[in-house]
Amino acid sequence: MPRDLVLSNGALFVAFDAQYALRELTWPHVGQENHSMGRRSRVGVQVDGTSRWLGGEGWKTELRYEPDTLIGRGTFASDESLLDVSVRDAVHPEHPFLLRRLEFRDRSGNDREITIWFHHDLDILESDAFNCVTWDPATQALLYHQRDRWFLAGCASDGTHGTSLHSCDDRSVKEGRGVGGKIEDLDPSDQNPVAIGAVDGAVGVTIVLPAHQSTSISAWVCAGQSEQEVALLQERILAVSVEQLLDEVTRAGKGLAVSLTPRLAGVDADLCRAAARSLQVARAHVDRSGAVSAANDSDTLSPGRESYAYTWPRDAAFVCAGLDRAGVHEPARRYLELCPRLLQPDGSFGHRYWPDGTPGSSWLPRIQEGAPTPPIQEDETALTLWMLGEHLRQRPDEIFRARMLEELVRPAADFLVRFRDPAHLPLPSWDLWEERFAIHTFTAASVVAGLRAASAVAEGLDEESHRTWTAAADQTDAAIETHLFHEDAGRYARCAHPQPDGYHLDVTTDASLCWLLLLGVREAEAPRLRATIEAVRAHLSVALGIARYENDPFLRSVDVGTPFPGNPWVLCTLALAECEVLLGQRQPAADRIRWVKERARPSGALPEQLHPETGSAIGTCPLAWSHASMLTAVLRLASS
Repeated sequence: MPRDLVLSNGALFVAFDAQYALRELTWPHVGQENHSMGRRSRVGVQVDGTSRWLGGEGWKTELRYEPDTLIGRGTFASDESLLDVSVRDAVHPEHPFLLRRLEFRDRSGNDREITIWFHHDLDILESDAFNCVTWDPATQALLYHQRDRWFLAGCASDGTHGTSLHSCDDRSVKEGRGVGGKIEDLDPSDQNPVAIGAVDGAVGVTIVLPAHQSTSISAWVCAGQSEQEVALLQERILAVSVEQLLDEVTRAGKGLAVSLTPRLAGVDADLCRAAARSLQVARAHVDRSGAVSAANDSDTLSPGRESYAYTWPRDAAFVCAGLDRAGVHEPARRYLELCPRLLQPDGSFGHRYWPDGTPGSSWLPRIQEGAPTPPIQEDETALTLWMLGEHLRQRPDEIFRARMLEELVRPAADFLVRFRDPAHLPLPSWDLWEERFAIHTFTAASVVAGLRAASAVAEGLDEESHRTWTAAADQTDAAIETHLFHEDAGRYARCAHPQPDGYHLDVTTDASLCWLLLLGVREAEAPRLRATIEAVRAHLSVALGIARYENDPFLRSVDVGTPFPGNPWVLCTLALAECEVLLGQRQPAADRIRWVKERARPSGALPEQLHPETGSAIGTCPLAWSHASMLTAVLRLASS
């Protein structure tokens, strides 16, 4: 199920699904550790003898964001209970707490008593064992903890602190709790004070809702490393009020968007709003350490027990480049500061990393056809250099440039020079889709772009390296033209497989070929480039969407052999839209971007893929790279 709302401050990250269940809670890094692991934490409402999860069965639900902010706005209507509820949820930009404000409005015409439960089902430190939840009378809140991870959950009615109801339970006894649409087992009379092991709990209040009037309550979850720390965080909330703290979130969001508006002149309001939303969502995936989490959606844990909650240097490069173009430069600077720590001894980047900078798991083998091979995607190293070049072009900094030359550029660029065959093409590595081991045109283009960026960084600081990297870029550029263009097909090949008699070219049409233009390796006027882009449009179109490549099997929604080449991917569709802008085809590009925007979730969240017939979200949602692509495509359109 997609995560319709993601809220983050670069340390605490939470995400809600379409039924307003809190499914992800990661701290102290965006994506690490996940203390929810996809379990549902929900708000229960008991009125007129009926108990329901807010946003579940019996509610008309709409989840969106407030404009230019990461404040989630939910509206819920129950015709059976004659009750309307509106909610605002946000993570504070500075402090590790989730803020929640709910307003209940009566439509029955009668005074009524309503009990509201805030249920939390946590796997602290990503484990369903060794947890504890306990009622603390001193703070009038529930404390969830394991080792040095503490979470405090409290609530208040009418601005007066004092959680009147609580329940601590052993989840192992009631494993189904929190999954369905019922809350009969949340008994407000049990007041159970403590549970250990696999646990969940809830805090609640009972309010009187006057006829045809409204009443508000507040709730919060604080994260810290000790009981004292979370208690102090609650004290801050109570001293300031949830309403004022939400105002601070609003101001922070508006401030982030300030630099974007003047860059969108000439673009219609719908696409401007899509770009502004993508700016906020992409930024939400950037950790304070500089790491960029690709996505945080625990549904991907099934069946393989893995997720997207890692930093791929390639995804990070595109996300940071998009934010840079929007005038938000801090994420790129933080990521580049982190990069020297991520380099391997040979100067390359590994497959992917945890948000704290430690190496992540990888399915790339270290052997091919009996020979040792590095388990890398070389484009990740090259694109990081390209992104550094883009960052310095937009925000020159001579001190930073000199430092990056020594700490990042020299080892990485020298690796790119060494990691080439006698024809100056990159040696075989894994493609950006992580499926094929070969010499890929996308990788070769990224190497050219990365080496040119490295050369620009070195210019005036190290002329010998400047000349060496320029020459290497030119050699690989020429090799693309000589060895990766298929004369009979009249376009660039997807990849080449070295053979004793030369290179065997794979001419499967692949959307990755768009980056020959987008990385500046080929000019828009080049006939070979135009023929390649036209092949992408002709062979990979699904309505106005674009599949990754012909007969793509990954999460395929319709059978191979149907008219669909595969599911349309958001980032591939928007890559072609960018190419169309550069080719002077502004209206087709705008139509394509709008097509994606219309298939976003109601909140604006963009998935990895779309169903080719229904347009519904497939794969993880939201994907940071998808949002960076939307942001970049709209900015490209605005600059045309």
